[in-house]
Amino acid sequence: MGDLLIRNVPEPVKQAIERAARRDGRSLSATAIDLLRKSLADAPGEQTRVSSAWDEFRPLLYDGNDEQAEQFARMMEEIETARKKDFGKPPPEPGE
Repeated sequence: MGDLLIRNVPEPVKQAIERAARRDGRSLSATAIDLLRKSLADAPGEQTRVSSAWDEFRPLLYDGNDEQAEQFARMMEEIETARKKDFGKPPPEPGE
């Protein structure tokens, strides 16, 4: 999954996204992504499907076992949480 840095966001736009995030109990990033998705879906012209890697791989990997799917989803959430916690930290020195 890629990262996107948006500079020079007008303050009223940023505040509106922050309010929506607080209202929905979501992160600023998750709210901004949803707003971008909705905007792209509503845009006239060529419609592109926005999907996650899981959406693409699920038909290949999912065997109908909901318990395993839930276990996998929890594991991926733990990995993502750990990744976000370590974001910006320098990598450990060799031998540490």
